[in-house]
Amino acid sequence: MKKLTYEELEKENKRLKEELAENIFNNFFEKSAAIMLQVNVDTKKIEKINKAAIDFYGYSKEDFLKKTINDLIVLPSEEIDYLIKNAVTKNAIFFEFKHKLANGQIKYVEVFGSPVNINNKTYMIVIVHNIDEREKNKETINKLSMAVEQSANTIVITDTEGNIEYVNPKFTELTGYTKEEAIGQNPIILNAGVQSSQYYSTLWETIKSGRIWKGEFCNKAKGGRIFWEKVTITPIKDITGKIINFLAIKEDITKSKIYKQKIEEREKKYRLLFEDSPLAIYTALPDGTIVDINKKLLNLLGSPSIKATRQINVLKFKPLVDNGYADSFKKVCKTGIPLKIEMKYTSKWGKTIFLKSTIMPLKDKDDNIVQVYSIMEDISEQKRVENEKEKQNKKLVELNATKDKFFSIIAHDLISPFNALLGFSNLLVENFDEYDNEQKKEFANILYKGITSTYKLLDNLLLWSRNQRGKISFNPEKENLYLIYEETFKLLKQVAGKKEIIIKENIDRNTFVYADKNMLLTILRNLISNAIKFTPRKGTITVKSKQINNTFVEISVVDTGMGMNKETVKNLFKISDEPLIKGTEGETGTGLGLIITKEFIKKHKGDIFVESKEGQGSKFTFTLPLD
Repeated sequence: MKKLTYEELEKENKRLKEELAENIFNNFFEKSAAIMLQVNVDTKKIEKINKAAIDFYGYSKEDFLKKTINDLIVLPSEEIDYLIKNAVTKNAIFFEFKHKLANGQIKYVEVFGSPVNINNKTYMIVIVHNIDEREKNKETINKLSMAVEQSANTIVITDTEGNIEYVNPKFTELTGYTKEEAIGQNPIILNAGVQSSQYYSTLWETIKSGRIWKGEFCNKAKGGRIFWEKVTITPIKDITGKIINFLAIKEDITKSKIYKQKIEEREKKYRLLFEDSPLAIYTALPDGTIVDINKKLLNLLGSPSIKATRQINVLKFKPLVDNGYADSFKKVCKTGIPLKIEMKYTSKWGKTIFLKSTIMPLKDKDDNIVQVYSIMEDISEQKRVENEKEKQNKKLVELNATKDKFFSIIAHDLISPFNALLGFSNLLVENFDEYDNEQKKEFANILYKGITSTYKLLDNLLLWSRNQRGKISFNPEKENLYLIYEETFKLLKQVAGKKEIIIKENIDRNTFVYADKNMLLTILRNLISNAIKFTPRKGTITVKSKQINNTFVEISVVDTGMGMNKETVKNLFKISDEPLIKGTEGETGTGLGLIITKEFIKKHKGDIFVESKEGQGSKFTFTLPLD
């Protein structure tokens, strides 16, 4: 073996050291858990990577060796050049930035770079540390910090004794205390809370036990202004579960609290007005469901309770549908225009009243109808008075007509017959000796008929006048209907006989009625006399009776006379200035007989009905109470 010189030995020793160092570096590079890259400074190509780099970036070794450092770093190319140059100049560099992985993900990394000379080439040995989670946590913390600082709610963090460690700007805005004034203070003392000590004791018991507390605070700001907060206090625990802080999130509810108080005050006043109102009031939903009712409405309807009344649906309850109220309710809901109506109403509990109702829509801020408000007033007494006035007015009209008729009778029906009587009697007085006995007898007969007719007229007139003035006494007793008829028949038999009219009867001899005898005689006499007047010669009149129930008997006078049209029948019992229809042989009358007849029947709680057709006769039927 050749003996080496000292210089050669030094050179070999240096080579071996470099080879050993390279082997040690390569071994460390390959097996290191740290992510390592070897980058050519001139070409920026990645010429060497370890397994940790392949695992982190997700490239295969072959793909890696085709990449440059520009493919990994999320920076403009000129900035990358500057960083490498700076690293070479300073012989080392430490910085943080983002790297792009094979799958496109971006990760935060921490990089240490140092230049080395290998085979006369400059390389940058880069050690990469994944700090993505840390940076993301920092981002999250920063965002949370910004959110807390910019929160519209007050946020306070205290220690376990309740002393303030942090407040956000909203705290200062609301309370007037700066952060410096607040730190270290107890918020209860600082804000001079006005709740009871028991209220705060309950709060501390809750949060110290590790539970969340929610409630409201009424506080005083720095200048003494009172404000309200809705507060949630949450215990903050470490990994062992130990409470280390308390987090209070407070929402300023002063405006809503004041608004709520005003609403409550208005509601209280409304309830007082609603409950004590002299008018009946209810509110309902647009679907007809009743929401609220006052006491007056219960009394008005006769309802036993609010619960019972709420079972009524305004749109479905039949009496309200039948009288049109439901349609008015719908109309208000559709148009939004209030309505006033009057109606007759029978409640569910059988109470019948007249109501004056105002239906008004209640709208929300968007002009939507949310409820319907109805005020009801009992106008039954008013209606009664109006009806009474109407009756009185009608009676006055009738009285005026009566007065006119009275004067008409006096002017025409009395004066005319008297003129005739005076004329005939004057002829007899002045020319008595010139007439023979037959002529005198004829004149006497004419005078007799005239006097008789006028007497009947006067009798009817006086009877009617007395009845109008209430001067006729009413004394009903048990009377045999057949005997009353017989008495009437005797009076009218001769009159009927002159026209050869047959009067038949079909009356039970044992029928007893509860009636005033004189009035019943007048009723039968007037009806049978009328039948005789309007029945032609050799006609027939039938008087019959039948019991219709246990209370009344029905009596009919049926003739085969000239009959009447509907208009005549309609006006039979009215005083009128229309000319009266003459009988079949020219008989006249005043029309008072039928009017008196109806009035007398009414006094007996009975009624009268007429059936007639022109040329087919007439049937007058009236009812009287049984004994």
